Amino acid sequence: PSDDPVSAQQVLNLKGLMAATDQYSRNIQTGTTWLNQMDATMSNMNNVLTRAKELATQMANGSYSADDRKSAAVEVTQLREQMISLGNTQIAGKYVFGGFGSDQPPFDPSGNFIGTDDAVNIQIDQGSQIAINYNGGDLLRGGIPPAPQGSSAPVDIIGTLTDLATALNANNVSGLPG
Repeated sequence: PSDDPVSAQQVLNLKGLMAATDQYSRNIQTGTTWLNQMDATMSNMNNVLTRAKELATQMANGSYSADDRKSAAVEVTQLREQMISLGNTQIAGKYVFGGFGSDQPPFDPSGNFIGTDDAVNIQIDQGSQIAINYNGGDLLRGGIPPAPQGSSAPVDIIGTLTDLATALNANNVSGLPG
């Protein structure tokens, strides 16, 4: 280094750039993992919603008995619990829908969102960051606070599943959410 300080500095700069590039590559891999997991989880959520819609449509038919609707309510309650469980999906001990509160489940057993609405950003290049999460409160509760039923705002999915189970238990065909 003392024989050619300029070249030594260039070597150190290149080593620093290589280390940063390696870190960006690891960050991109982490982001890809998170995004793939969220995509798979949202696909499972879609399956849950499809089944709930099938049950609501089926049970709205007048040919089903109160006992049939009570049985359907049990399934809807299980679907609701499954939706909450999906909302609490983790990768390497971090909750992907929990925002900065990724060290605790973003949804409590009642379906209340207790995470944060912050974006989790990773640096993918010098001066470039990208969010690798989606807010669970917006996703399943229709925003924070949840949007009122019947509004044009996003739907409170957990609340709708609760309402569906309640209507089925009460044998209230007119109360079945659409």
